[in-house]
Amino acid sequence: RAVSAYVFFRQWWLGFACALVMALLVVFLVFRSAAGPEHVAYVRLPVVSTEALNGDERNGIFVNLLLPDGQNLKLTETEGLIAASISDTACVEKLKTADTGAVSYRLRRPERCAD
Repeated sequence: RAVSAYVFFRQWWLGFACALVMALLVVFLVFRSAAGPEHVAYVRLPVVSTEALNGDERNGIFVNLLLPDGQNLKLTETEGLIAASISDTACVEKLKTADTGAVSYRLRRPERCAD
């Protein structure tokens, strides 16, 4: 019996490998998440305060922003060009997830918010 199983596997190993790859592909396509967040707008928000990340601005900064509805938003930025461009206002991209409607924000370069 072991010999017949061995012979069967030797003849059909490529078919099993292809079936396994196809099954993994189907699982990936079925269970992958929906598309990422969609761009809504670029907004210029006032900066309340900035704080160096780990005590050194070369590592990045924490930026406290004031949203139009009056809430505070704290974002982290480690990209030097964006961190260096933040002064009294910051350019922020507003993103919205299509399936849940969750809103998120991220800091962007000031050219994006040019009027």
